[in-house]
Amino acid sequence: MKTAYWFTNEYFLYLCRGTNGIETNLFVEFRLKEPAENELIRLENACREFSNRLIDQVVRQSVLTETSAFRDTLVKKAFFEGRLRTDLVNAEK
Repeated sequence: MKTAYWFTNEYFLYLCRGTNGIETNLFVEFRLKEPAENELIRLENACREFSNRLIDQVVRQSVLTETSAFRDTLVKKAFFEGRLRTDLVNAEK
C-alpha cells in the first residue's frame, strides 16, 4: 500500500486481490488522471517504476525488522545518557 500511495498523484490505482488456491496475488491497475499524448509509454514507465519502488519498500521493511532491536537499544541509551546529563546539570545548581 505504501508503494501504491506514491503513485496516486498522477494515476488512479485500482487494487484487487486474487487467489489461485495456492497463493494470493495483488493486481494493480494504473490509469492516468489526465489524458496524455503518450499514454501507453507513461503507463509502461509507471509500471516499471512501481516494480522498482515495490522492491525498495520490501528491502526497507526487511532492514527495519532486522535492525529494530538494535535501533531501540540505541534510542534507549541516548535518552538515558541525556537524562543523566540533565540530572547532573540540575544537581550542580
